[in-house]
Amino acid sequence: MTPATPKPLPQLVAAARLKAALAEADRHRDAGRKTEAAQAYGLALSIDADRDDVRVQLGNMLKDTGDFAGAEAAYRAVLARRPNEPDVF
Repeated sequence: MTPATPKPLPQLVAAARLKAALAEADRHRDAGRKTEAAQAYGLALSIDADRDDVRVQLGNMLKDTGDFAGAEAAYRAVLARRPNEPDVF
């Protein structure tokens, strides 16, 4: 059995930054700070733009703050990649 190849340092740093941004976003969301949560989810997406689950959360926070155009854009971006994503509906 061969050992797994370790990830390069930049990938490890990005993964740590993503984990921290998501934890911050979730803390803000759970505390009812929707604007701050949206900002943190946006930061997470700047680290990993392929996270549709995070984009849905961003859309939810934008909707809750009254930014319906921003929420729609976030949801549509998910649907463009995953047309049957149930979390958008």
